Amino acid sequence: MLDATTLSGVGGTTLPTDMCLATAYDIQVHPDGRILLSGCQDGLRIANPDTLALTFVGPMPSGNPRLLGFTPQGDAVLTPAIGGVSAFGITGIAAMHLQTGAIKAVTWGLAGSSFPGFPTGSAAFRMTRVQRPSDAPDNPLFVFSYFTANGNSPVAYATADDLALDPPRLTGLVDLGPMSSFGADPAGEQGIGGRLGGLRRVSIDASEPVLITDGINLSMTGVDTLTDIIVIDQPYAFVFADGLEGN
Repeated sequence: MLDATTLSGVGGTTLPTDMCLATAYDIQVHPDGRILLSGCQDGLRIANPDTLALTFVGPMPSGNPRLLGFTPQGDAVLTPAIGGVSAFGITGIAAMHLQTGAIKAVTWGLAGSSFPGFPTGSAAFRMTRVQRPSDAPDNPLFVFSYFTANGNSPVAYATADDLALDPPRLTGLVDLGPMSSFGADPAGEQGIGGRLGGLRRVSIDASEPVLITDGINLSMTGVDTLTDIIVIDQPYAFVFADGLEGN
């Protein structure tokens, strides 16, 4: 563990080497300071931020150790789930309760009958919090992007209120092209998605569809499977907000 200001080491803990040495994978820090560690063969662990003592939670919902983020109430972590993703079947996302290890599938709450399909092998990949101008402070939008080796997966979304339901649900799905990674500007009005050498700008609205492509796909060497997209505020926001295609 590092000091956020000086980056000097302030403590550490040892994972069970027989289960985690070669497979430790993902880290998420809970809003209350707890540190979630995934990738150990037996499942998820949580480190106490003060003592760094490890607590075993339970087996992960699937063989994919990625941690997407937390439910709005903070009682569960969202992870990829077992099974093929479908607009009318499973979302490919599960909520794992941090106290009990109980797993609950996230469902679809889609209105209508026509939605883009998912390529074979699609898996939930990123969860991005977006605070739109019209959103109440405690009810932001969450965007879920998916990755597959077989093409472009659509992007799903839900509000905090949707994710707080029992079971949690996703309420939107739209095909935006190459978008396994996604980042939103601090104002919550525009975003950028990327996948394997390409970027595309996205407009974010309060009405349906919430996400709409804005401009052409841009070739960008270096955008890869594990690329994170972070849009910063002033003084550089003008580069993002206007004329992205020309920069």
